[in-house]
Amino acid sequence: MFPTLSLGPLTFSTYTVLIDIGLVGALTWLWVRASAHGREPARWLDAGLSGAAGAFVGGRLAFAFGNWAYFQNHIVEVVRLWEGGYAWPGAVTGGLIGLLIYCAARKESLTLILDELALPALALAALGWIGCAAASCASGADVPPGTLPFAVNWPDLYGVVLPRWPSQIIGLGLTLVAFGYLFSQ
Repeated sequence: MFPTLSLGPLTFSTYTVLIDIGLVGALTWLWVRASAHGREPARWLDAGLSGAAGAFVGGRLAFAFGNWAYFQNHIVEVVRLWEGGYAWPGAVTGGLIGLLIYCAARKESLTLILDELALPALALAALGWIGCAAASCASGADVPPGTLPFAVNWPDLYGVVLPRWPSQIIGLGLTLVAFGYLFSQ
């Protein structure tokens, strides 16, 4: 697919670029929406950054736990956040914990911030599915040829092209449906 994007001599991971765009969008959304609730934008930005920091740590820890056969012999690599390898359940959990800690310490309304993050979180999820398709992650289970009329012939992380369950397309579609529903409310 398109695992990397090049800008002159610089090369970036497509997945990382899309997640970064989503993160900046979510932080901008918090900054703008804070005033609508009579809150100080800088405090909500700090809350978002605390959630993002928790998401990075939680996502990496969940990835390391899920791949413990490797990391048990390479324990120092667990803290190398810049090397990639994140699991979204851990990122969501870590983000919630980071946000909870910030809101408790600064006496901010956790529920109000979470409510405002609903749309940006779905936008971030949609960008994550697109990034997964570009990077060939979450490639879906192999299916025998001809058994699934909507199978995709996309590569997995290792470049093996086989008919697969279209998990990225289905994930993106369901995320966009949820976004549309929430946006219409």
